[in-house]
Amino acid sequence: MKYFTIVSTCCVALVAAAPVVEKRQITADDLINGPCKDVTLIYARASLEPGNMGISMGPQLCWGLKNAFPESVACQGVGGAYDAGLIDNLLPVGTTREAIAEGKRMFELAIEKCPDTKIVAGGYSQGATLLNEVIKDFDSATQDKILGVVLYGYNRNKQHDGKIENFPREKVRVFCNKDDPVCWGTLITAAGHFAYVHNGSGREGTEFLAGKINAT
Repeated sequence: MKYFTIVSTCCVALVAAAPVVEKRQITADDLINGPCKDVTLIYARASLEPGNMGISMGPQLCWGLKNAFPESVACQGVGGAYDAGLIDNLLPVGTTREAIAEGKRMFELAIEKCPDTKIVAGGYSQGATLLNEVIKDFDSATQDKILGVVLYGYNRNKQHDGKIENFPREKVRVFCNKDDPVCWGTLITAAGHFAYVHNGSGREGTEFLAGKINAT
């Protein structure tokens, strides 16, 4: 109960601190509903965030990439069975099997529907853990399609040695503040877990992904 109360309070603080975004930014289904683009961003939001992109790092990455590559980026949030439930963080892999299956479906849809698109991804907190569970089990051909991944407040950062398991380390940029206990093996949240919204990490993450895109 103490853990639930702490995290709930901090998540409310995140909502209050996040930049104002338009409603259409909170949910993005460009891949599902739109035409193929040169670049596809797949994003998994943090616990309790609304829509399928959330109101923090998801919109920052989406619009950062759309500004960098005008008319060339499709943003797709992981929604459906991934409801970003708070209690799901306590499960053995840090999220639900249904959420992992939904995340996997988004990558497979991008490859099947848009075989020439350049795939990049991002995740925050539970969403970062979800991406680890999705990407680590893909075969090498599928992993080769994923050019870069940015993870914020990575719930399993310490457990997975600051990387995505079974995936090239150079393709991953992890943003973990020194004062973010979640990054160092706990599920206790503090102010540092929510500082990514305003400390320039969104811009740096966008630049990392843009660099991977441009390199190809």
